[in-house]
Amino acid sequence: MKNKAYFFTILVNFVFIVVIFLVDIRTHFEHSIWLLYIIPLLLLPAQETTIIYILSVAAADSVFIVLKFLFSFEPYDSGSSLFNVSLYLITIWTISYLQIQRKKANSKLKESEALFRSTFEQSYIGIGHISNDLRYLRLNRQYCSILGYSCSDLYSMTFHDVTYTEDLQKELPLFRRLQSGEIESYSIEKRFILKNGTILWCYNTKSRAYDSGGNFRFFISTIEDISVRKNYESALKESEERFKRAIMNSPIPIMIHAEDGEITLINEAWTDLSGYSLEDIPTIKEWTQKAYGRRKTEVESFIKGLYNLQGKSVDLELSVRTREGRQLIWQFYSAPLGALPDGRRIVISMAIDMTKRRIIEENLRQSEESFRLLTESLPQIIWSTSPDGYLYYYNKRWTEFTGLSLEESLGWQWLHLIHPDDQQKTKEAWLQAINTGADYEIEHRLRQKTGDYCWFLSRSIPMQEGGKIIKWFGASTNINEQKITLEELQEALGKLKESETKLLDAQKLAHIGSFYVDFHNDKVEWSEEIYRIFEIDTQMPAFSFEEWIQHVHPTDREKLMKLIDDSVIGKKTLESEYRIITGKNKTKYVATISQPVFSTSGNTERVFGTLMDITDRKLSQSRLERTLKELERSNTELEQFAYVASHDLQEPLRMMHSYAELLEKRYKGKLDESADDFLNFITGGAKRMQHLINDLLQYSRVSTRGKPFEPVDCMEVLSNVLDNLQVSIEESGAQITYDSLPVVRADRTQLVQLFQNLLSNSIKFSDKPIPQIHVGLEEKESEWVFSIRDNGMGIDPEFFDRVFIIFQRLHDREKYPGTGIGLAVCKKIVERHHGRIWVNSVPGKGSTFYFSLPK
Repeated sequence: MKNKAYFFTILVNFVFIVVIFLVDIRTHFEHSIWLLYIIPLLLLPAQETTIIYILSVAAADSVFIVLKFLFSFEPYDSGSSLFNVSLYLITIWTISYLQIQRKKANSKLKESEALFRSTFEQSYIGIGHISNDLRYLRLNRQYCSILGYSCSDLYSMTFHDVTYTEDLQKELPLFRRLQSGEIESYSIEKRFILKNGTILWCYNTKSRAYDSGGNFRFFISTIEDISVRKNYESALKESEERFKRAIMNSPIPIMIHAEDGEITLINEAWTDLSGYSLEDIPTIKEWTQKAYGRRKTEVESFIKGLYNLQGKSVDLELSVRTREGRQLIWQFYSAPLGALPDGRRIVISMAIDMTKRRIIEENLRQSEESFRLLTESLPQIIWSTSPDGYLYYYNKRWTEFTGLSLEESLGWQWLHLIHPDDQQKTKEAWLQAINTGADYEIEHRLRQKTGDYCWFLSRSIPMQEGGKIIKWFGASTNINEQKITLEELQEALGKLKESETKLLDAQKLAHIGSFYVDFHNDKVEWSEEIYRIFEIDTQMPAFSFEEWIQHVHPTDREKLMKLIDDSVIGKKTLESEYRIITGKNKTKYVATISQPVFSTSGNTERVFGTLMDITDRKLSQSRLERTLKELERSNTELEQFAYVASHDLQEPLRMMHSYAELLEKRYKGKLDESADDFLNFITGGAKRMQHLINDLLQYSRVSTRGKPFEPVDCMEVLSNVLDNLQVSIEESGAQITYDSLPVVRADRTQLVQLFQNLLSNSIKFSDKPIPQIHVGLEEKESEWVFSIRDNGMGIDPEFFDRVFIIFQRLHDREKYPGTGIGLAVCKKIVERHHGRIWVNSVPGKGSTFYFSLPK
């Protein structure tokens, strides 16, 4: 195709040469060659023929010169011709070059515009241009699709119209800064109002757009649908809240703790049972020390191993000491729970209070042991199976009779010992009993180890709990001698009933009854203990739900009904304590734990649970509270007495001391040596008594003469103390260092006394040439923990508690003077400030006294 185009161009040029030649001969228009360059140029179909065209024109011009010379017989001005040709060529090259560049620029512009439009329209995010008066100029399809409007709708609106009001108020300050040119762009998460009125979360970016001259043109707005992420974040937050509520409201104790020992959460059940709140046990170390006593090291080691668990859970049963000193048995279940935002691994530990259960289990074990002893002593073959009929126990009579061990008879292996003629009816009767729950009774022949068969009467009854079969107990009696067998069977049944009675007695001892309500069949069952708790005749039918509610104390009735509704609506276990009015018009406290069972349609179908008489416990608790109040009153009176006594004893003691000194001055050396000793004893005793009374007065004033709490700078307190102890510090050569101390709310005078007592003790009880003492500080979430560490003689761990008791001394009075009241005063001051004080020490290496003050 290109060759044909070239040939056509050359042919057209030669035709024009002939035409122009003829015209030129007649008109002598020597510069008509310009038409040869201009006119065909307008006819060229494509720029790729430009070069061929220029070459063909040059050839045609040469031919034109020759022909003109031959026909006119006039010399041709070759210089002029060459000039014209050069000029023509330059002109044509210039025009061609400009035409080529123009077409290239147009082509690139069209390509760029097509690429921009393709990007603009096919972007997965919404893109729009907004004018300075906030109206939409251009929008891609995705922008309109996200907002649910047509583009024509949006062109008549501003972004104010589609922005959620609350978010618009947050965005406007940013947009004003963008309008003023203070910022070039901003991004924000905001809500848009869709055309259908719903709300959609989007990520919106707005920026300024300029033309090539740097002049502002419009704002570019991009939006991206983030509603899925927002919904996920909302669902995640709600899930976390539900998880926390589930833990805090759980009826079982739950704790979450981190690998550095910090306890991050304790639910109410934990505090209710143990008596310890999160403020009491902020760390695992505090909990183990208070709850496990001597086993704390073993438990701490076990807890440290929990953080290395990988998707596994462990359980451990431990004896726990409550805040009141009671011992509880808790079954702990612990599992990893991931990590906190700061990277610390955490573990969730759940506990089930097994105390009552272990008591019941022990009673049951004793009952079962009695039952086992009973069965082993019986002449019958006694056996037991699971609810599905799987046989797992025989007494020794079976082995003696059949010659088979228990392992050889487990499951259904006993069936092959039945006579072939009796096997089918035996199997059918046993399966029917299992399926229906009816008593099993059959006479059949059983092969003994000699190979002979004997007739046996085999009977089994189901043991039920909560309306469900939990096991089968059976006996097989040899009835070859009917009379003997009948007597033995009656004896066995009597002893079995006795065993059941013991189980009921255990239930009666614990004052726990069970109940079962079948709403579908309108059936209510009570254990015998509930009749005793309600003090009604066991021959009377159990209360209906409405009758039972009427026996609830009127004050507790509304609260209990709400708990029942919450249990049914929330499909959760009900645990409640309330009062009842018995059949004898007595008021009792009871505790109920019940579990509703729901049908597939969501209706309450059955309820089963337990009811416990806790009247004695409640009365004991009330007495204990009264005793505590009386003890507080008594302590207050004792403090007042101590203050008055120590204050009023000052005057007679000063008189005794003064007269003793007068006797000593007047008669010392004038009487015998024994008299001088007696005088020394009197004056020395009076001085010690005066010191004791002064210290006792000081001790009593901690509570009775304390000042209101106010902000106190501990650095100023420490500076005052160091000034007070300057003589002791210089004499001992003590080196005292300290951390930066905070401002706390305290009684400033008592805080000075606290620091001074602890620092003076560290100086006094030092056996080193240079006492080294450091006052440290550790900040915790809810308290400041101060420490006074020394390099003194130390304290044996067995005396850690004793050192804080009033008038308790560990050293000889002659070597270390004092009354032994300083640390007792420290303890009383710290406790008045709602803090704690304790000591850690290694004999020979020094001691560290700690005390905490709330923030």
